[in-house]
Order: sequence, then C-alpha cells, then structure tokens
Amino acid sequence: LRPTASIAGTAVSTETGDPVRSVWISLHDQTGSIASDSTDSSGAYKITNIVPGTYYLLASNMEFQDLGWDNVPCPDGVGEGCTYDDLDPIVITGTEQLNGVDFEVQPLGSISGTVLEYPSLQPNTGHGQVRVYDLYGNFVRNTFYSSYDGTYLVSRLLDGTYLVKADPPSLHYNQLYDGQDCIPEDCTFADATPVTISNLSQVTGIDFAVRRKGRIRGTVDSANGRVENLYVKVHDEEGSVVGGDGTDETGYYEVEGLAAGTYYVVADGNNYQGEVFDNIPCVSCDVTTGTPVTVYSSSATSGINFWLNEYGHITGSVRDATSYQDLYTRVRVYTNAGGYVGSSYSYNGDYDIAGLAAGTYFLTAGAEVGSHLGELYSQHPCWDDESAPGCDPTQGNHVPVANNTTTSGINFTLSRSGSISGSIVDGIDGSSPSASVYAIRSDGNWTGYDYVSGGSY
Repeated sequence: LRPTASIAGTAVSTETGDPVRSVWISLHDQTGSIASDSTDSSGAYKITNIVPGTYYLLASNMEFQDLGWDNVPCPDGVGEGCTYDDLDPIVITGTEQLNGVDFEVQPLGSISGTVLEYPSLQPNTGHGQVRVYDLYGNFVRNTFYSSYDGTYLVSRLLDGTYLVKADPPSLHYNQLYDGQDCIPEDCTFADATPVTISNLSQVTGIDFAVRRKGRIRGTVDSANGRVENLYVKVHDEEGSVVGGDGTDETGYYEVEGLAAGTYYVVADGNNYQGEVFDNIPCVSCDVTTGTPVTVYSSSATSGINFWLNEYGHITGSVRDATSYQDLYTRVRVYTNAGGYVGSSYSYNGDYDIAGLAAGTYFLTAGAEVGSHLGELYSQHPCWDDESAPGCDPTQGNHVPVANNTTTSGINFTLSRSGSISGSIVDGIDGSSPSASVYAIRSDGNWTGYDYVSGGSY
C-alpha cells in the first residue's frame, strides 16, 4: 500500500476551553466533501488516507457556530456562509502527518427562560413549545419546554433580533414576549418585545406567565339522581361545537380551553331528553335559541346546570305459550301512527327497549323465532310482524310510556307454528336429489323453506 497523509487535531469551546465531542470535521476539495471524522469525548479527530492535493477543513455542530479552517466563521457551510476562497487551504504534498489542526468552536446564541402559570407563577407543566421568529414573523427555531419545571432553551441562534412566543397546550392562551396574550390566537408580532442576540450571546430570563382560558362547568341531574357519562357540548355563537366534556360519577362536567365570548351549552344522550341551557328541550334544535352563557378570560363560569328527563323504557318477556321456555327474538316498537321506532332482542327471554319519548306505542314480537308464530301485543296473531295482512301494528293494544319511568310487564307468549315434512325422490331412478322446498301461503307470500338433504325435509 502506498503511504498517505493524515490530518489530526481537536475541537474545544471558546467559552470554557473544554473539549467538544461530536463536532463533524469534513475535508473538502473544490468539488465538495471527500472525507470526514467526528470528534470523540476528548475533542480529538483524525482524517486519514489523504492523497496529495489542496484541501479545506470545516467544523460543524448543532450547538456551535460552523467554522472553516483556520477558525473562519462559515454559518450553514460552504456556499451559504462562506466560500472556499475565505478559508485557509491545507496543501498535502506527500505523506505528511499534520497534527494540531485545531478548532476553537463558539457556542451559538441562545434564548432561555421559564414558562409559568398566571397568577400563581408556578411552572406550566403542559409540555408546550416556545417558538422563535425573525422580525418579519418568519419561523426560525422552536423547542419544547420542560413538563417538570417549565424551563426552556432555544439554541443555535445567530446574532440578530428575534420575537419569542410561548405556545402552551390548548387550555391556555399563547403569549408573546413580554406578556402580550394572543387573544384571539392569531395575535400580531407588532405587540411583541424584541430579543437581541449579539456576539452569539446566551440571553436568559425570557420568561412567560401564560393565562388559562375560560371554562364552563356545572352538573347534570335527573329524576333518578346525578347523570354519569353524559357528554355536554359547548357551541359558539354560530352554533358550531367548540368543546365538550363527559360527566363524572357525580354528574359534574367542566369544559375548558374557551376564549372569552358567548356560548350555548347542550346536554343530551344516554337515553336522556336533550336540553340547551337553560331548561329548553333540544332534540336536533337550533342551539342558539338557548340562553347565552358568557365566558370571561382566565375565569370559570359556574352553575350551568341541567335537570334532564330520562326517556321511558318498555320491558317484558318473550316465552313459549305452552312450556314458558325463554325465547330469543326481536321485539319491535311502533308509534301511535304505526311508524317504526326501534327494537331490542329478548336475551334470555327478557327485553328492554330504552330511549322512548313520552307517548303511546305498539309492539310486535316473534318474526325471527322460526319455530313460533309472531304476535302483536297483546295476543294478536302477527305472522311475520310487518307485511302480513291483518298485522297492522295499530290494531294492537296501546302501550303508554312516560318520561323517567319504565312500563313493565309487556309480555309475549308465542305459540309454536305448524310444520310440513316429506321427501323428494327422482321420478326416473328413485335417487334423492338436493333441492329447496318453500312453503307459500294462499296470499302468495312464502313463509318458510328447508333444504332437502338425503331426500327428506
């Protein structure tokens, strides 16, 4: 192997004189980078296997100013912050081992401080961001602040004048330095106090005291006590949903992160009749017909309470008319005018149909049993619940339902249906073909079928 040259040296901090690790040292010719090495924990590097020629060295690290040999500032590298003509060339003529090609790297400027809560001045621990912009509002750099003590450090900043903004989580207002809340969120940088970095200085004490946004809170009650797991929604003045919260086991809710303004609050769901505050029934209503709720900046609007009517229930059982065996089938509910409302299945023979507004209803059961005849409450034949002549749901017995109550004991006893059996054989060879056999009523509607297997059905 032909001997080659090498270049070695160290990188130390101009501030402390300490070695700096992970400084990327790259060797260039006029075409660009051709070799490199990274400094170790002692700040040392070494680039080997260099053939004769003219070269340039550059040092870069995220936390330090980029440099070209011999300690020439070169921000963002050749072509951006400097040219090869600005740097001192290193000429290799043979197999020389060049040592002491050292760099003194200067830490870039930084801005640091703490994000606090107003008015307690305790650390904001929401793990938000601090963003740095130039004077034209162009984004430069950002960092997340500590979720432990609210401290932050935005590093790698060149000399210049900057605008700084704290972006805490959505429950707080963004804030420009020094103390200008962003209300609304798209605040202008004209309100910010500039922060200047000169000589790559470390600017400290750029602190924020962010304000919490407004809140709406209250409770949801019913005739049966506090209502748990019910979602309360907050709408803006245009009727759009801007926030919400589910009630806890005590019926309490609190919707946070609301800018100062006027809102409408709606509570509904979970088989309760919806309301828009204050005590106005609301089922797919225009929420702006409610009573406006005013929210002030950084304060809670309390006492936005609801007392909801629970929709009624119908409960009962479905059993065999002779053996009283539990039957699994579908129970349907119809309005007083015969319109379909909903249904439930009789698991273990019992059913519970919830969410029924106060009124009068009709019920049918039994279409899915197969082995039993359907029934319109109470004890009116209803062969397939909906389409059979004589099965108009409004011909049954009325079942009344009231809010906050359960109408129980709406029971069905279904009679077993008849059956037809037989066999099919081939008229020529007497074999047993595969086929389907349908039972069709005299009105032309089919009522059942079986698939022939082994000749019998």
